[in-house]
Amino acid sequence: MRTHTRFDMATLGLSALMLRALPEASRPASLRQKLRAYSASENRLWLQSLGRRFYADSPLKLDIERARSQGTCPAHVAHRIDDSERERFLEDGYLRPFRVVSADQARGLAQQVSDQAAEPGVYGFPSPRDLHLADPRVRQLLRRPAVVERLAQLMGPDLGVWRSELFAKEPGAAAIMTHHATVYRFEDRLPVLQPDESEGLFQLTVWIALTDAHVDNGCMYVIPGTHRRPVTFRKGGESRFYGFKAVVPDPAIPTPPVPVELEAGEAFIFSERVLHGSYENSSDRRRVALNARVIQPNVRVHADKVEHFAQHHGETYDLAPWGVWPLCGGDAYRYNRRRTFADDDT
Repeated sequence: MRTHTRFDMATLGLSALMLRALPEASRPASLRQKLRAYSASENRLWLQSLGRRFYADSPLKLDIERARSQGTCPAHVAHRIDDSERERFLEDGYLRPFRVVSADQARGLAQQVSDQAAEPGVYGFPSPRDLHLADPRVRQLLRRPAVVERLAQLMGPDLGVWRSELFAKEPGAAAIMTHHATVYRFEDRLPVLQPDESEGLFQLTVWIALTDAHVDNGCMYVIPGTHRRPVTFRKGGESRFYGFKAVVPDPAIPTPPVPVELEAGEAFIFSERVLHGSYENSSDRRRVALNARVIQPNVRVHADKVEHFAQHHGETYDLAPWGVWPLCGGDAYRYNRRRTFADDDT
């Protein structure tokens, strides 16, 4: 069975290379779009490994010098990132934990936001995704100065939220395998993000613990420094993540994972390029967190798409109610549909 599977994968890789040789105009539009998502070198890697090695996401390189020049830090900023903290972030790919709200506030939000996710929301069915488009309490949380000021110092003054997600890990829930993202190509095999400048920091994630998040109840971990170069993966085994079997870095990363333990109401910021995952919940305590994925305005999101298939949810999202929510600053590019709310200035 394994030989048959490897033959099928190699055949697909060879087919992709052959299809690239056809004149552009003779390829169907859907095929042209998919071929643009994978480079010829990626297809060669897939073929030469008999379908067992691949890039899970677009292999974009990070220019540390470019990233270093992006942030802004006005004199009035209360939540200042000092030079040593910034350099550590650039080297490791994540910012150490900081407090956003009190533990009591966070725990209250954990239940309220979980209840919201269980109701038909933005997309017409229960979903943990994009609760900030439905719930002003989530928007207020993301607009806290402790969050916004740090993001602006790392990525610049003009920022928007293109996605948020509630992550509730129940007792007994399995670990989430090591993975990363550059343009979120792995979700439906097409890039979600299309940045004008891919060399710097064009997207960051803030992950806010609404309950305590420790190793025993499934906190996140990161593998420092793995954001600085593209990483290849190898398939095998029985576990699955986004349709891939047992995705593991290949070659193996010598740096050990670092747990990011948080108390309720604390958060950390990381680049989705850094390898990360979460531990299993071996405790009797629920772990609840909310993340927000933040971009610069010169990044196109869901370009020319009317729906999006999220493989790990098994749901297709109609993008009509979706939009980028302005977090801070302005948007001179106007690439994306914007969603604004009456409470945005409060």
